[in-house]
Amino acid sequence: MDEKTYEELTVPKSVVKESVLNLLEEGMALKLRLAQDKPIGLVLPRITKCTVAEVLESSEGTDKKVCLVKLQGGAKLSCSVTVQPGDVVNVDTEELSYQGRVKQA
Repeated sequence: MDEKTYEELTVPKSVVKESVLNLLEEGMALKLRLAQDKPIGLVLPRITKCTVAEVLESSEGTDKKVCLVKLQGGAKLSCSVTVQPGDVVNVDTEELSYQGRVKQA
């Protein structure tokens, strides 16, 4: 939805990279790329907030504790073992990497 005009826009799934689709969550602010007034892609901010849906596995390595999590949008990434389902984490959208847990007020 355009925040200024409240116009609803439909973006074909075919113009959105799968890596972007797997990070999308309801209410997320995105930029829409247009060419001749037609959507050609979505642009996520470099760092975005995503919700952890589930912890898939966790392990303690020799020097750090890590776990594999699935985000609400479907993306999977390694992060701190202290992350739990429902936690909101910062994700680097270009490298698909964990950038820390979002501090709750």
